[in-house]
Amino acid sequence: MTTETKNAEKWDFYETNVAGVTFGERQSTIKKMRALELKRQPENTKDPNAVLILHQGEEIGYVPRELAAMISARLKEGAEVTAKLEEIFDYNGIFAVRICIGMEKGQEAAKPVPAESKEKVIEDDWDLL
Repeated sequence: MTTETKNAEKWDFYETNVAGVTFGERQSTIKKMRALELKRQPENTKDPNAVLILHQGEEIGYVPRELAAMISARLKEGAEVTAKLEEIFDYNGIFAVRICIGMEKGQEAAKPVPAESKEKVIEDDWDLL
């Protein structure tokens, strides 16, 4: 039993699609991925709250902007944040990725997007493929 499972009441979980999965060579990496790493990217010129998703050091994409500010702040605070692969979708050779992000509960640095807005974000992510 993992710490995440034993102490589930101390964690918040967010399932989300990964943004930017068709950029560069990310598609070939997605085909073979398992464990994921989250890395803050405060130097990102498009979004200083950006959180990069990696698999064995290779870029997969980003946590969507709607969750990135909160997750980036929790990472900066030193909170334990995990990401695991939930599903890979193959749309005629274009891969989309769905992950689950778990993090220790604590004082939230940014307000999460309301549930109905999250569904819209997910729909919009798929439209980008």
